Amino acid sequence: MKKFLMMAVGALFVFGALTSCEGENDASDSAYYQTSDSEILLPKTRGFVLCEGSWNGNNAHLTVFDYKTDTLVKEKLYNLQNKERPGDTGQDLFAYDRNLFMVLWGSSAIYRMNGAGVRKAYKLFTEDEGQPRYAVADNGYVYVTTYASKIYKLKANNFDKEGMITLSSRPEQVALSNGKLYVVQPGAGDNYVYDNKMTIIDVDDFTVDETVEVCYDPIKVFSTKNGAIFVIGYDVNYNAKIYRYYRDTKQVEEIGYGQNAAVNGNTVYIVSSETDYTTTPYKTINTFYTYDAGMKTTNIIPFISGYPSKLDSEIVYSIGYNNYTGGIYIGTTDYTTKGTVYCFDSDGKYKTSFSAGGLNPSKFVFMNE
Repeated sequence: MKKFLMMAVGALFVFGALTSCEGENDASDSAYYQTSDSEILLPKTRGFVLCEGSWNGNNAHLTVFDYKTDTLVKEKLYNLQNKERPGDTGQDLFAYDRNLFMVLWGSSAIYRMNGAGVRKAYKLFTEDEGQPRYAVADNGYVYVTTYASKIYKLKANNFDKEGMITLSSRPEQVALSNGKLYVVQPGAGDNYVYDNKMTIIDVDDFTVDETVEVCYDPIKVFSTKNGAIFVIGYDVNYNAKIYRYYRDTKQVEEIGYGQNAAVNGNTVYIVSSETDYTTTPYKTINTFYTYDAGMKTTNIIPFISGYPSKLDSEIVYSIGYNNYTGGIYIGTTDYTTKGTVYCFDSDGKYKTSFSAGGLNPSKFVFMNE
């Protein structure tokens, strides 16, 4: 993974997923989610943390916690439920149609699991297909980007291939908004030639609408409730910045510094985690601010408060927003030991923290049933 190998902060933003799981019993009067194939009794109000692990370490992990109490339930949930490790480099995690989907870059795989983390289907990508990076789902299909400069349309239930588009350069993240897929293309690869493109694809007929220029080395893309499109990229000096893309005019507006973002309606929570890797130990300065996509305004007042002072200098690797509670979750890393998850209420007030269960917590997903 390009950013991971360079030890840059490559955290992902996340959206709370309003989903449940397959195979559950009628547990409407219970505080627990129940499936016949689960080895573990899980709360209905459960959150998942995907720990990326280390490159070539075969140590990706899936951690589950109860977001009602913000307490850890189980580390290594996938291992316990499936009697094996997930694989190498957990790249992406999302919920769709009562299931969890996990993308593993190093292991060239995508898994479909039920809401208890029990694997139900999987696909291994060939060398020609390319190692998978990120995915989104819509209307029974999963769309997966790969390092072979491709995006695949797969059936969500069994990963049968329904279509494929070859892009002009290597893609990274993909976002879905108003019937369109937005795929950012930083390029690079073995020749380290970086790109500045984003390809827009029509979901209904799976054809390219257009390819536009956004920013240098774009690696992340997401949208807000009102359909505003945002891109995060690294400039030539490796400074991470967030930009807004206006499709009607094809203009790109710089919002500010930031590697990580999460969305609450039209509010974007942004974290700028600037780390000096030339020092021992590393020195990091974190800045927390918001952007209102409706008003097109930036608020520099931090959106979290009351947290331990060490969070100001820890490397922030991810941020998640829980649509069920309004809670905010921040994952930190030092690249060598288990990460930490910091929990905040809907007002941004610090509540508690717990172990992420693995290296480099990169994605949060939330379920409630």
